[in-house]
Amino acid sequence: MMRESAAPDQSDFEDLTRRLRGVHDVALRVGAARLSLLDLGPAQLSAVVQCALDAVRDGRPDGQDALAALGLALEASDWDALRGRAALHALGEGRPLVATYLVPKEEPPPEGAPLSVPDFGVGRPLTLGERKSVARGRNPDVVARVLRDPDPAVIRILLGNPSLVEAQVVRLAARRPVQPAVLREVYRSLRWSARHAVRLALVQNPWCPVDVGVRVAPLLTLAERRSVATGAEIPLAVRTLCDGLATR
Repeated sequence: MMRESAAPDQSDFEDLTRRLRGVHDVALRVGAARLSLLDLGPAQLSAVVQCALDAVRDGRPDGQDALAALGLALEASDWDALRGRAALHALGEGRPLVATYLVPKEEPPPEGAPLSVPDFGVGRPLTLGERKSVARGRNPDVVARVLRDPDPAVIRILLGNPSLVEAQVVRLAARRPVQPAVLREVYRSLRWSARHAVRLALVQNPWCPVDVGVRVAPLLTLAERRSVATGAEIPLAVRTLCDGLATR
């Protein structure tokens, strides 16, 4: 696939990668991306995303590093207006993949069975407050039940539980059906969204919010992106982005 337009100005992308260089803490990397966003207008953000996507297509790690931090920074609603203007600018410049990354077309999640509160074996349903409390506990049997809770507020607390392990989060990210808001909490968890297995499970889940899917998709391997591009259950915007990034 040919590149989408003339080469964009790389100066802001290079500035972002310099800020990230040598920073290993995920929260600090996201903070550095937020600082970069403060300096960017719509045209500059469009160019940064284009440069990062080009780097991913070329197999360069700096593209994935930039998008990993930038995607989480853009999750804050403070940047919604900037994302929208940058997406319109990208379309005007003939960069549809950039527009897809910034503001993907939403799709309704698949239909599924009604999601119910887990049975905690006390003879009655637990209240939301009680479920939040048990989400902080260390009992592995109870934690396994909390993983099935449909409320994103409960899952948000659980994701910060020190006793949680990666395999459990991967199962949560892969669960079907699931509330899309629950998967958004997994993505927003700086502790877990940096794990490759968690990222892959999110992208492959048809219930994953489309905007989360397109932010995570460039962080996959080339083989994984090619596989996702052909996944019939995966939202079109995610498949389109993966297809555009599957050819070097």
